[in-house]
Amino acid sequence: MLALFLAACTAPPPCARHLDRDGDGFGDAASPAICAPGVVTVANADDCDDTDPAVHPGAKERCAPAGVDDDCDGRIDDADTDADRSGGIVVWPDADGDGFGDLDVPGERVCVVSDGVATVAGDCDDTAATTFPGAAPLDDPDACLADADGDGWGDPHPPAGVTWGRDCDDADPGVHPGAREALADDVDQDCDGADRLGLFDDFDAGQPDSGVWASMVGDVRYLPHGDGSWLSLGDACTLTTRTVDASTCSHLSWSLQARRSAYPPDPTEDLVLQYDDGTGWVPFARLLANGNADGITPTWSGMLDDAAALPSFRVQLAVSSIDGGDSEWLLDDLAIACSGPDDDGDGVPAERDCDDAAPDHWDDCGVCDDLDGDGFGPGCDLGDDCEPAAADAHPGAPDAFDGRDTDCDGFDGDARVDGFDRGYPDPTQWATLSNTETPEHAPGDFVLSLDSLDRAELAPMDASGCAAVSWSYRGLGRAGPDQTDRLTLSFADGTGWVPVDVWHGNGVDEVDWIPRSGTVTDARALRDGVRWRLDAFATGPHVFKVDDLAIGCAP
Repeated sequence: MLALFLAACTAPPPCARHLDRDGDGFGDAASPAICAPGVVTVANADDCDDTDPAVHPGAKERCAPAGVDDDCDGRIDDADTDADRSGGIVVWPDADGDGFGDLDVPGERVCVVSDGVATVAGDCDDTAATTFPGAAPLDDPDACLADADGDGWGDPHPPAGVTWGRDCDDADPGVHPGAREALADDVDQDCDGADRLGLFDDFDAGQPDSGVWASMVGDVRYLPHGDGSWLSLGDACTLTTRTVDASTCSHLSWSLQARRSAYPPDPTEDLVLQYDDGTGWVPFARLLANGNADGITPTWSGMLDDAAALPSFRVQLAVSSIDGGDSEWLLDDLAIACSGPDDDGDGVPAERDCDDAAPDHWDDCGVCDDLDGDGFGPGCDLGDDCEPAAADAHPGAPDAFDGRDTDCDGFDGDARVDGFDRGYPDPTQWATLSNTETPEHAPGDFVLSLDSLDRAELAPMDASGCAAVSWSYRGLGRAGPDQTDRLTLSFADGTGWVPVDVWHGNGVDEVDWIPRSGTVTDARALRDGVRWRLDAFATGPHVFKVDDLAIGCAP
């Protein structure tokens, strides 16, 4: 019994050894305890990866390989505060998610790039996703700018610490330097400091205005003039404005001071103004070589309604003649103006229209005395009324042969009347105008100007109800027309032109207007569809000027 007891007390204890396959001194936590001779075992079972001798308790947590618990503490990579991140990636906080880390926060190494950080530093505003280096590449690709509208140009008024840019409106991608300027819409699209009411150059800078001109060809110079300068154009010169957006314009108008410096000039030397309609150049004015030696520079002007609403609009000035001489055109104060929104279509923009819902009223609100409601009357924008109590009688109304002058032109029935008060021929009165102009004779007083081979044909009129046709106009001979020069008023009889009045030059530079009038009873002129025209013939630089033309039924 004693022997059995002693044998039991001296038996070896159960095996508590664990495999240590990688020989790092830590046993495999996943293996059972064994007592096998010849097998490396250790007394602990703390190794979480017994195939890698670098993985065991007490080892340094490493970034690589990723996803390995190097020290077997249950925390991996960045989750382990004791990790050795010397082989990791440097990151910076990226609160706005734009891919650039906060410039004001030091970078730190991490094992794994997670959300909310960036591997590139330099963000000067980590609260705005549109602010980072290169955000505005067209402004400065290397600077940290804000570009909220994504047009490539930086915010001109950014938060503190952000580089300022040259975009004058960082909330509108259509507004930035170099953008196409829309005329008169209260927006400075191209950031040049102003919303231009069109294109304007007074030439006082003595050099091309880059905001106006795209190209200049030929002998183009700037000459001193008063406190500034004017533009001098020699033979075969052309100037082309930059392209602008006129799509918001209801109407376009133009004006230009221009004169030919040589005296007397060649009558074929003229300055042509034309606009690009997208398919080619369309002439809209031809300025005559007036050769003023007295220094007076006429102001030429007109409307360009056909060019309004063009998204790509530009104007060209071209000297059409090539004479080899030393004469030149002198220009000043070019203006291409655009009216803005015009709901009633009266040609007056809304900001200057007292009633933009009524095309008959724009400046007469509260003062127009219109008894019959036709838009005409004392103080009214459309003008006075010849029959204040009859709504069917007013300027522009239909006028039949009924004993009443319902269109207020001084004639009963159809007539052709033009005082050129608009600054250009009334398009309702004329059929064709060949090389004619309506320069300003005095401030606000425009006339029809005709020189060599000029022709102005009126629209056909109905004279079938007339017993006779009366005609009248005022004439002025400028630059002393030669006695062989003549201005002819004639009507078409169906086979040719029948002269009615021939005004010969008398060699004297007329100072006062000469009234001319007469009556025609020729049956060939008393019919429906009859046409009338003015023809000029001059041997030199001579000009006939016509005002207050009127043709209609004789009283």
